[in-house]
Parts: sequence; structure tokens; C-alpha cells
Amino acid sequence: MEKKNKDKQEPFLVYFFFLTSLVILASVLRGIRFSIDVYSISYSVFVYPFIFLVLNYITRKYGYYKALQTIFISATIMIMFIVLTEAMFGKEIHVLIHLGLITSYILSSFVNLVIYYFLFMNTNIPKVTLFTNYLFAIIISEIVYLVLSLNGVLVGDFWMVFTLEVGIQSIFAFIFTIYENDKKLYS
Repeated sequence: MEKKNKDKQEPFLVYFFFLTSLVILASVLRGIRFSIDVYSISYSVFVYPFIFLVLNYITRKYGYYKALQTIFISATIMIMFIVLTEAMFGKEIHVLIHLGLITSYILSSFVNLVIYYFLFMNTNIPKVTLFTNYLFAIIISEIVYLVLSLNGVLVGDFWMVFTLEVGIQSIFAFIFTIYENDKKLYS
């Protein structure tokens, strides 16, 4: 009995650490940008869809409360990591940017979790609904982060950057939607 319980816990810790690593990576990549034409896009757009995929996996395999616990613990670790690294390297701590990071991660992950769990418990999760859930979480993440990090001011290129970032993440969300209902993913 104890061995079965241990076997069940070890994989959860692996997924927990993987999700936490992705969250930290996304927060670090928020500050690194590339250009599409004249618009500056964060490299974190390539990581956030993976966060939602791993969170969906944790939800399906370990349940709602484990996934919720994972969201809040990984958010806490992310903030501690950011503050400690900025303090170590003597960088200025930007409260609004960090507030944007933590708020966008927690809100988007929580919305993704609630909708996904409802779909998982009550439907066979149609692909269009799953894609819509990904897209909704991505939109929440991007809009909360951009509004908070820009001090609530919507600058001229806000909507174009928002559209580009959501568009790039939607491509990943579409691919994940195709494969997420595959039984091999959850075995």
C-alpha cells in the first residue's frame, strides 16, 4: 500500500517541478523580446501554451485540488525566484511588471483549470471547446500582463502586440488541442 502511494506521489512531483520550471522560464523570457516588423514580442509566447498543457495533464491525472495547489505554489516560487535574482544582481525591482506576471499567471491558470476540470468531469472534451479554453486562458494571460506592465495605459501598439502574441500562442494551442484528447498523452 505504501509503495503504491509513493509511486503515485513521485510522478506528481516531477510534473510539479516541470510546471514550476516552465513558469519561471516564462517569467524570465517576458523580458527578452524579438521583433516582428516594428512590434516587439516576448519570447514567453512560446512557453505559456506548454504551461496550460502541463496544467491540464496534472488536472486530468491528479485532480482539481492538486492542480490548484500547483498553481499557487509555482506562482510563489516564481516570484521568489525573480525577487532573489534581481536582488542578487542588483537590479531594480519593477513591482508592476512582477504584479503583472503573477496576476496573469494565476488568473489565466485558474480560469484554464476551472473550465478544463468542468469539461473533463462533464463532457468528453470536444476539440473545439478545448481549443477555446486554451485561447481564453492565453487571452487572459496576455491582456492582464500587458495592462499591468504598461501601468494601465494602452499605448498605440498595444492591440497589435496583443494580437501577435495571442496569434503565436494560438498555433501551439491548436496543436495541443489535436493531441490532448489522444489517450497516449495520459497513459
